[in-house]
Amino acid sequence: MTTAFSPVPQTPIPNCKKRTCCTGQKLVSYSCKVWSMIIICLMLIAAAAALLYVLLSKKTGSRPENILTRSKPNDWFPDCPSGFLSLEELFDCYPDDPSVGRTSCEARGCCYVNQQYFDIDSNKTVETFDRMPKCVYPKNYGYVSMGKTTPIFNGFMLPLQRIPAPSRYGDDFQVVHMKVEMQTTYRLRIKKDLIFYDPDIYHFEVPSPNIHTHTPVQANGQNGREVSLYSVSYDVHNILTTFKVRRSDTDTVIFDTSVGALLLSNQFLELTTKLASSNVYGFKQHEKIQPQNGFHTETFTMFTSKSEDGKSSNIHPMYMCLENDGNAYGVLLLNSNAMEVLLHPLPAVTFRTVGGILDFYIFLGPSPEEVIQQYTEAVGRSSMPPYWSLGLQIGRSSYQSIEEIEKFLDEFKAKHIPVESLVLNEDVLVKVLSASKDFNKFSDLTHNLTNKNHKLVLQLEANIPKDLILNRDSVFNTAQINDVFISDKWGWNPIEGKFQGKTVLYPDFGHSESIIWWSEVLKKISSFIEFDGLWLINNEPTSSVDGSVSGCLSDNYNSPPYVPGALGDKIYHQTLCMDAVLHWRADVMSHYDSHNLYAHSMAVTTEQALVSNFPSKRKLIITESTFVGTGQFAGHYFKNVQNNWEGLRSSVSSVLTLGIHGIILTGTSVCEDDLGNGERSEELCLRWLQCAIFFPLLQLHNGAADYIFELGLANKESFHVIRNALSRRYELFPQLYTLLYLAHTKGSTVIRSLFHNFPKDNETYSITSQFMWGSSLLISPILEQNIKELSFYLPQGIWYDFYQGDPIYSSGKWYTVTSGSFIDNKQPAMMHIRAGHIITLQKPAETITISRQNPMSILVALDSSLEANGLLYWDDGETKNSLVLGEYLLVEYTAKGNSLNVTGHFGKKVLKSSFYKSAIEQVRIMGLSRPPKRVIIDKSYILSNKQYHWNYDTMVLDLKLILIPLGRKTELQWYF
Repeated sequence: MTTAFSPVPQTPIPNCKKRTCCTGQKLVSYSCKVWSMIIICLMLIAAAAALLYVLLSKKTGSRPENILTRSKPNDWFPDCPSGFLSLEELFDCYPDDPSVGRTSCEARGCCYVNQQYFDIDSNKTVETFDRMPKCVYPKNYGYVSMGKTTPIFNGFMLPLQRIPAPSRYGDDFQVVHMKVEMQTTYRLRIKKDLIFYDPDIYHFEVPSPNIHTHTPVQANGQNGREVSLYSVSYDVHNILTTFKVRRSDTDTVIFDTSVGALLLSNQFLELTTKLASSNVYGFKQHEKIQPQNGFHTETFTMFTSKSEDGKSSNIHPMYMCLENDGNAYGVLLLNSNAMEVLLHPLPAVTFRTVGGILDFYIFLGPSPEEVIQQYTEAVGRSSMPPYWSLGLQIGRSSYQSIEEIEKFLDEFKAKHIPVESLVLNEDVLVKVLSASKDFNKFSDLTHNLTNKNHKLVLQLEANIPKDLILNRDSVFNTAQINDVFISDKWGWNPIEGKFQGKTVLYPDFGHSESIIWWSEVLKKISSFIEFDGLWLINNEPTSSVDGSVSGCLSDNYNSPPYVPGALGDKIYHQTLCMDAVLHWRADVMSHYDSHNLYAHSMAVTTEQALVSNFPSKRKLIITESTFVGTGQFAGHYFKNVQNNWEGLRSSVSSVLTLGIHGIILTGTSVCEDDLGNGERSEELCLRWLQCAIFFPLLQLHNGAADYIFELGLANKESFHVIRNALSRRYELFPQLYTLLYLAHTKGSTVIRSLFHNFPKDNETYSITSQFMWGSSLLISPILEQNIKELSFYLPQGIWYDFYQGDPIYSSGKWYTVTSGSFIDNKQPAMMHIRAGHIITLQKPAETITISRQNPMSILVALDSSLEANGLLYWDDGETKNSLVLGEYLLVEYTAKGNSLNVTGHFGKKVLKSSFYKSAIEQVRIMGLSRPPKRVIIDKSYILSNKQYHWNYDTMVLDLKLILIPLGRKTELQWYF
């Protein structure tokens, strides 16, 4: 059954307009505080205070009870699998205890099974007692249809009723709606909604990003009507009601809930869907879901944390699946509660979350890049970063004075190592301030940085020392402490944590008062130290004590019935109590529901504050933690990367994975050793730098800058490796900036896996040692120790060596080249340009301010039809909303036959700055079969023999000493 409708209005979310007395999510007037105190006094007089306090605490601390609570089985028996089990039957019903016994398993209404299954591929019975679940779901555990579908605009709703099986954790939703919204021809929403018999019952929904429903406008059929890329069906005749989403043109099933079980309750929700293939990306880059020794699952815990025991600082419950025919689709579960995601060898994926609702969005692509474009259209696309942020950023935490900071920069300048910006952490600011007692010295520092064309980035922590907040002279001081900071569960006092031995408070960044306060904080900071960017850290949020300095209440928030495995016994370990109170504008949230949203709210509020204080200038924002949609406001820098060869290899996967999630401005630690378990060898650090120069962000921090600098001092060859790598990066900035423009306007990825551009080539599906810039430039870095030969894969087509221009006509195979020792390597990585593309380069300099004034050059890589195309986006690099204001230049390159056209398009007729006066002075054309006899510009200027050169070995034509302005149309022709 396939229907096309759209959503009905949502049930309004109740609001706490100010700090109020809240019972769970039920909202009561402010006067209840006074009445509560009177009632408690009366209870004490009546000698029943202790008992009544327990009852009151129990009521206040628990989530609101559904009017249909615990299910009681009535003539229900589990329909258990018999004989050898298939993979479709191996879904764990007792994840909280892998060693569960038969009695506990069956008491839950599940099936205790013999840990064997029949492997069809090998035609053998497989026994894997250490891997397979002992307790699996029966076939009749879930929900069934209880009526007809209800049409809604652009979709439909189907009522479901829970089968009366034993309850997992209580508070089961007995009756729910499955709402299907066909939002566009390429985007589908499937949402499990509780039927609200009581208007006070509320279940948390993620407030940001706010995904808007669109009218279908995309694909058109031959008859001119809109054609959907998908169809939706549901089966009500089976034991359980299940749902399927198919791709319309191939009939491939991409979402199928006929396996596992559907569980919906106050504090535990679970859904499993089959995958179209085992090529799944987004949870762990390039993870192949295949049985290992018969059975293997992999679990990813989604709960922001600094620890390295399976948790992450980036929470994105979204994956992309590449189907066997090369089509791709994406699935997002928009839920911010603590979550587990399990990859199953069927293949299938299971989502388990401890609250909120199940709210799925499916993106149909069909190409991998179209999936990401559709996803970022929904959750928000990245903003344009300031151009200077592409340069090298350096910093350390051991400065003792302003003079030491300036000396640090001067040492790099003396060695002609290009440094664009200095990163100062908050501890350094406090330390230097307390030592100097002279705010004017900061003004001198920023003045000197500006004169030397350097920028300044400040680290700001989300956990702020209480003594600074109470200090009237501090920039963090506020009289509205109860409104600005996260409060305890009662909403009366700020919750207190510990960090580095100090008592700290945590801004409630979503609160309207906190937004105003944070804007004032940044304004005060900029008044004595002018900064160009902010790096937001410790915003998981994190604390060195569990919960708070006074502990946490034992309620349903802090002691939920299920805690994702990697979190241990305490869900509030090294973070705040789960019943702490936060806001999103006027709406109240618990920390239990919004923990994963905290860093996102900090990024959103910081962007708003910077726009308020600096409306015309772009500022850089980097955040230590991210959530769905954070890429619209901030970039991310991976810290705590293992400082070894495996860490180097995983850094590539990390950047690729976050690109899938729309976090474009990314980079990783280079040669840091924060964890104290690294190798920090000369070879490792130089190879890491050679790889990291191709990431959008490049930072050397926490001793890495000093170590790299010391290598340059100690070893002349190492110094040349460092210089060559950084020069190559600065040369490529125009191309990188153009890719960031495409990410901002179209939602494309900047750094991408090979399969994004070659989805039909299954050899690319698991390649992690190479990546591409857009669709044009293939990069093959050295990621292994003591390597003598480098192997790299070239998909089918013509590829040109970036350095020499030699063509390679690949049929889609691996190549091997001999690699010299790293100290002799003048090339940071193997680089190839894909035929049919044109890229822009610029002569590098020691700062971006100088390099932007240098001449440009272009590389033209002709395909077999002697055609190529390219694009350059150019603006002043710092004006906010350049595109909206029309302050930009878009240059199109088109090569065809024997001509090359360079055409500049201005955003408006008169521009305020002169950035457009840049010109192209060199052109390299690759792919010609013989040397031309004449080269003419605009049909009038004939190049002399000194202005062009033909290389017979590489078949490359180089044009030099020419002038092609960016701001007008120029035609270049060659004749044989």
